[in-house]
Amino acid sequence: MAWCPKCKNEYVEGITICADCGSELVETLPPETDGADVTGVMEEPDENVCLSGTEDAEEEETKAMPLRGAYKDNAQKAADCKNSGYTLVGVGALGLLAVGLSAAGVLPVRLGGSAAVLSHGVMGAMFLIFFIIGVRSMQSAGKYRKEAVTESNLKEQILHWCRDNLTAEKIEEPLVLEGLSEEEKYFRRTERIRALISHSFINIEEGFLDNLIDEFYPELFKE
Repeated sequence: MAWCPKCKNEYVEGITICADCGSELVETLPPETDGADVTGVMEEPDENVCLSGTEDAEEEETKAMPLRGAYKDNAQKAADCKNSGYTLVGVGALGLLAVGLSAAGVLPVRLGGSAAVLSHGVMGAMFLIFFIIGVRSMQSAGKYRKEAVTESNLKEQILHWCRDNLTAEKIEEPLVLEGLSEEEKYFRRTERIRALISHSFINIEEGFLDNLIDEFYPELFKE
């Protein structure tokens, strides 16, 4: 019988190479030794393990960094609601008109009996829902427009305070930035700006504050 010195698989006579690892088969296995490879040769480190460890470390570092989500201010929300509202109201109104004309026999759609009642009822209800949602969306647009005025005033107030009280030197004074990449410096600086603003202005929405800091940052640290 033949044996693989690495896999320790047993093979029938006539086989000389291990089908799993490609090692040359031997007649007898060498004695086991604790902590050593049976072939007496140190195995090379598994590249996949090394790469996996690196990726895990990078992933942990990425998780530790604050993420900037896509922020939409109230002015943008008002514009979106207005556009979608007009679209839904238009579709709903035209659909209801088409269903009414079809039910009256004006449009060349011929449905008889219960099928006509069911079709007109379902389609009418669907277009009515579109119309109602559109109206509510337009009402929301009006609400967001009012909130946008307050939001704009608050933004100008905070930016005015930042320009009067924050300088690059004040931001970097307690920070250790030597040897850091520009990305790491950016995150540490913005966290410092966030802390100073939050100390003077409480209960600020996170997305609003992130957007404001991104706007103010280039004024202090020009590329």
